[in-house]
Order: sequence, then C-alpha cells, then structure tokens
Amino acid sequence: MKLDFKTIFSIIVVVLFVVSIFAFAFVGTNRTTSKSQTTNSDSNSENAAITAYNAKVTAKVSEIYPQLIVVSDTNEFDNTKISDTLKAIDGIKKASVQFTQDQSGKVILMSRLIFDITKKNEVISTLQSLSQLNNPEIYQNAMVLLNDNNLNLINDKNVTKEYDLTDNRLEGIINLNTEIDDNIEASLQVVFRGELPVQFIVVESTNLSANPQIIVADANLPVANWGTTIKITATSGIESYLDENQIKEIIGDEDTNVTTSYTGALKYQLDSNISVTQDLNNYLQSLIDQNILADKSTDKNTVSLYFKDDFNRLEYPSIKNHLADSFLLDYSRQLSELLVNYTLLSDSNNLKLEDINAELKEKQTNVTAVQKSAVFDISKVELNGKTYYYDDNTISVWVNYPKDLIDNNLVDITLQAYSSRNKILFAIGSEK
Repeated sequence: MKLDFKTIFSIIVVVLFVVSIFAFAFVGTNRTTSKSQTTNSDSNSENAAITAYNAKVTAKVSEIYPQLIVVSDTNEFDNTKISDTLKAIDGIKKASVQFTQDQSGKVILMSRLIFDITKKNEVISTLQSLSQLNNPEIYQNAMVLLNDNNLNLINDKNVTKEYDLTDNRLEGIINLNTEIDDNIEASLQVVFRGELPVQFIVVESTNLSANPQIIVADANLPVANWGTTIKITATSGIESYLDENQIKEIIGDEDTNVTTSYTGALKYQLDSNISVTQDLNNYLQSLIDQNILADKSTDKNTVSLYFKDDFNRLEYPSIKNHLADSFLLDYSRQLSELLVNYTLLSDSNNLKLEDINAELKEKQTNVTAVQKSAVFDISKVELNGKTYYYDDNTISVWVNYPKDLIDNNLVDITLQAYSSRNKILFAIGSEK
C-alpha cells in the first residue's frame, strides 16, 4: 500500500495528538515562549477550546535526530508482538507502536523508534523487509528552521489566524533521504488551547534542495585532453547539393560520416498582379499530402513552402518549374531558397582544412564551422557561485579548431546541467 502525503499527514497528526506529545520529543515546540503570553487566563485554561490551524511553510533542516517514524499498513494487530519485533532489530534502542485508521477505515500502524545512528542503513533495510509491514513509509525526526516567523494559519472552518513565533526552530518530521542544510516545503499544524499554542507538528512535503533542477552557467575551463574527431559543418542551396560520395572525395576520407538536413523555406514575394488562387492552395496541399512539404504559408504578400527532411530532393526542380509555369512564381519573385546543412565527422589525422574549405566554396558550399572534440574535467566545478560534483568526471564539447590556446589551455564554455543538491546528474556543454 502506498499512502499519499495527505493521508500520511493526517495519520501523524492524529496519532501525535492522541498520545503524549512529550514522550519521544517527536512533536515540535516553540521553545522560547513570549513572556507577554499568560498561561493562567481563562482563555488558556485546561477548559479552553482546542483548535488546530494549518499552514504551508518553508524551512531549512538544521539537525537530524536518531529517531524514526514508521507508517504502514500491517497484518499484525497485536501491539506487544509488533513492538517486540521492532525492538529485536539490531540498532533499535526503543520502540513505541500505535494503531489508527485512514479515511477508508483501514487500520494503519505508526511506530516511533529511537535507534543507533551508526546502524541507520541496516535498521531501515530491516524495517523495509519485515513481513508485518506492507510498504512502510519511513521518516526522520529533525530540527528545522522556519524561513518566516510570521505564520498565516487557517483551520478547517476557514477561520484565519496570525501567529508570530518567538523562535523559528521547530522539531519536525522529514523524509528519509532529506539531509542537513536541505531546504524543504512542509505542512505545519499548530494546536491552540484557547489562545495558547500547545503543539506544533511540521511534516515535510517537498525537498526543494533534492528536487532536480536545470543549471545554465558559464565556466572557463582547461582542456583535459583532445578527442580525435573533427566536425565540419557547411551549408549550400539545395540546387548545389553534394551527395555523400562527392563529400568524401572532397574531405579525402572514405570513412567520413555525412549527415544532411534542410532548413529555411522556398519563399516567393507576391504583388498586385499575383494573388493566391484556390488552384495554388490545392497544389500546395497536394504536396503536403504526398509528404513532400511539412507545411505551407500563404498570405497577400508571400507564399512559403517548408519541405520535409526526407523528401526526394530530385523533385525540387520540377516543383519550382510548376510554380513558375502555372502560377507565375519564378526566380524574379523568389525571396529565399531551401538550404542544405551538412555535418561531416572525420577521425583522419591528414585533413587539409584549407584545401577542403576552398573546394567546397568552389561548389557553392560554405563552411560555417570547423570543430574538434575537447574533454573537460567537471568532477568538481564552480557554477553560479556554488560548487558541484559530477561522478562521471568529464564531458566532451565541440571546440572551434584549430585554436590558439594560450592561458593554460582555457576555453570559455556554457554548461547546461541537471543537478540535485550539489550533484550534477547530467551535463552538456558548448563553446561560447
């Protein structure tokens, strides 16, 4: 059984409210009560009404105690038996068990444990494998520092209340993987007897520090080592298209990896003598239906044709001829041409880059970049003023080549990283 957070919070609140709130120090108290508060007034007497108010708060974990809370569906309803089972676990020093019901009426066990912190992993592993517990939810007891001492509270009757804490330190219940210095969101319940708060219950709902986030940052890093692959990118009009064999001959490497893609659009300018007719629209739609065009755009000023990457380029001249012959869309009205992008990868050590550039230019193909793969060590890296660690240690980045690297081989790169806390989970980079 997997309990949702709302159910977990309700169970913890009910059990901790019913049992002694001081026995295990699991329930938070505002340790520095204001001297201006009186405890002998009628409103704060033992006969005053008990009211619970709730709020969403953010806080920072300052200390974690060797105490656990276990909430679980169970098949064992004998309090003594389950307590003895828990106490028998190596590392558990003290155990308390209560039973309650969730909203569906199912009996739920909640146990509070004090344990040997040096045996935390073993204790948790044993708890998770106990046959008497079905998918137990396990939490830690901790001290948290609320970010705001001013609490805006509301009860289940939508009555609001403001309360100012004299001390932002509260004991709370946090998730098992939460660590000291983590920032969290939490649900807070404050129980009042009259106007006097007698109980604080803080339960983490979200770990803001552990939530994966995207970081984009610039870094000036030395090249750890160079890869062997050189990448040449180039572009041409589609009518100057070079096939794979032509490219390999120019590069001088039969093993060159060649990929092509199309960008831009075949676009025409309209004027008062030419309008978009239904016949033209029908023709363009037929090209879409034949999987030649990905899309089209027509208005009173322009007609644009967007081609699919996998269309048969040999059909391109006939399409242009038909547009000219049938709809007067000839070269004189053409605003832009469909472009071909080439990406060429070679591991050859004998590339003559100047000769390659000159020969491609002769064939109306412009080299836009020559790059080489460079390896950077980001096992420990400073990003946006914070130190991060990367277990995979290095990333490869395409760097402009040849490059006159001075200043200790340093290169300015932009890193995009997926991180949790101070750990980089995944990273890519590009040269600035």
